[in-house]
Amino acid sequence: MPLATHTWQAYNFWGGASAYVGGASRSPDLRLRQLSANRPYRGDHLAMFGDGQFLLRDYPAVWALEKWGFPVTYTTDDYLDVNHDELAGKSLIVFGGHSEYMTPATFHAIQQSVDAGTNVLNLGANAAYWRIRNEPDRIMTIYKSAVEDVTAPSEEETTVQFREQPAAMPEATLWGAMYDCPRVAHAAAVVTNASLFPWAGLAGITDGTELTGVVDGEADHVFPGVSPASTDVLAHADFACPGRSYVPKTWDLVYHADPGKGGVFSAGTFGWVCALSYSCDPFTEPLTTQRILGVVTQHFIAAALRGPLGDSHPSTGTISQSSPAS
Repeated sequence: MPLATHTWQAYNFWGGASAYVGGASRSPDLRLRQLSANRPYRGDHLAMFGDGQFLLRDYPAVWALEKWGFPVTYTTDDYLDVNHDELAGKSLIVFGGHSEYMTPATFHAIQQSVDAGTNVLNLGANAAYWRIRNEPDRIMTIYKSAVEDVTAPSEEETTVQFREQPAAMPEATLWGAMYDCPRVAHAAAVVTNASLFPWAGLAGITDGTELTGVVDGEADHVFPGVSPASTDVLAHADFACPGRSYVPKTWDLVYHADPGKGGVFSAGTFGWVCALSYSCDPFTEPLTTQRILGVVTQHFIAAALRGPLGDSHPSTGTISQSSPAS
């Protein structure tokens, strides 16, 4: 499990600025373009500035994996970025609730691991959204603008969104879905493809079963033509997105696995990881929903530890069961 230290640092407001805002007024115009990883973390837990990203987004996954007794080891974004061989031979890579910032090199290393048979579990949303690059002396660079980033050593290392030019590499090519709504409040999910292995053995779960409160915080959905054609939709939700002037949006729980390769399961919402530890105030899925999400997660992990899921559980491609909104 790589801990999302790049994302923690982007939100870290220690010293009066983050990658989002700066100054007493917390103005976006005063945000940092380069951040030192040598800074302490400002301890605004509930405001998610720095250490709150660990406590709210990664800790629930750590808690659950340890409680369930899986043989997990940990690394960090910073270490993984210069040690991609850490991924070699792993059965499963687990990402917590919010791995939003990532280097292109790590993104490619994960893709190559999947091609080599490693499985991936993304327990959150909005993963690999911003491209960053690491500079000497533990400096993280993130201009969020190709126009501003005149020092980029290559098009691929330009610090823009992964899905943007230059050298676009949309994150849905890895996860199967990608971010599209910033603030969802307790939207219900509808189960699809209930015969697929993550739902196995769950009494009362059939196509059309509604699970209350699954989709919380941010939400991802499939993008036909970008998501792998083999992507299966395991659950779906439609809702009004408050961060987008209440326009209709969708969320998809997705899985894809091609023969000979690893499988990728992506939760696509903050609500999923929070359900695993029952600790993410104010996320309040009913206990029944929390139990079901925990069982589905354990089913995926157990299958992933047995080998490449493309061999044991290849996906078939049911993207049409979603209805991606604009």
